[in-house]
Amino acid sequence: MSQKFMIFHKIDGEGNETHYVGVEIRVAGHSLKCPLSEGCTDYGALAERITSLQQELEELKEKVQPAVSLAEEGITLDFPLGTPAEDIWKKLSEIEDEENFVAGFNSLSEEQRMDVAEHVLTHCNIFSGKAAVFSSRYHSEAGLLE
Repeated sequence: MSQKFMIFHKIDGEGNETHYVGVEIRVAGHSLKCPLSEGCTDYGALAERITSLQQELEELKEKVQPAVSLAEEGITLDFPLGTPAEDIWKKLSEIEDEENFVAGFNSLSEEQRMDVAEHVLTHCNIFSGKAAVFSSRYHSEAGLLE
């Protein structure tokens, strides 16, 4: 496996060296250096940028995990705008794992989340099943399940 991340060096007209964490993209014989960090003039700042990028990658990994779990359950939540809230709720209710259920709801567009929330709170028994989970975890101001 080839190296994915690199440190790029840039020297200005006065001889000052700046370092960047980045990737080099190569397509059809052309190369493009893409910085992923701000420029750093010393090792300490560069180390901080690398730590920050590592943290962002860890957060990304945590964010994608529920989507992968949903896919492993054979559930896709790609609803076109205008899909009835009842249909979306039916699909969400099939998700067995509660955290995947929460992630699935939170992955919907804001409009879809509002429509589903209205449907659940006005048409479903909020004292049993997934509707009970929904009603206990729904944050109306944020429009998300917590």
